Amino acid sequence: MKQVEHGCGSWRTSHHVNRNGNLYPTHGLGPSSQYMNINRGDRFDYLTSMSSPALGREQYAERNFPADHPRNQMKYICGDMNTSLIKTAKGRSIMIQHDTTTARPYDRINLIQGTRGTFRGYESRVAIKKYGHTHKWQDISRCRQEFEHPLGEDPSLAGGKPV
Repeated sequence: MKQVEHGCGSWRTSHHVNRNGNLYPTHGLGPSSQYMNINRGDRFDYLTSMSSPALGREQYAERNFPADHPRNQMKYICGDMNTSLIKTAKGRSIMIQHDTTTARPYDRINLIQGTRGTFRGYESRVAIKKYGHTHKWQDISRCRQEFEHPLGEDPSLAGGKPV
């Protein structure tokens, strides 16, 4: 592939031409794996992954580059949205998505949900039965006061000494 100017996803384009799948799973999978004690009590068992059609990059190239530009000669195979489902050995499920193509606000969709509550990160928020109605996001400061581990505290905010 001919190198294309920076600021246009130049490093990512070759991957969209040569691969189909979740090209960067670690943003979603890393935090979820930590929350769920993956490799510290549970493990991945199997994965199913599927992608939407690859339409957005071709349309972007048509709108933003001359017809003879290398971007308009490429065959994009990576779907605009990839969704992967992972089942763990304990029967829990993880969903990760990759989408750098469609028109949607940035969101890592970092969410963990159990029978008594839900935590959504980036931006952090909670809905816990113990604190009231679980169909609305609640103030996370209450949860942090009760559950945050001492190693996670910011000494400058807590007035404590560094650990």
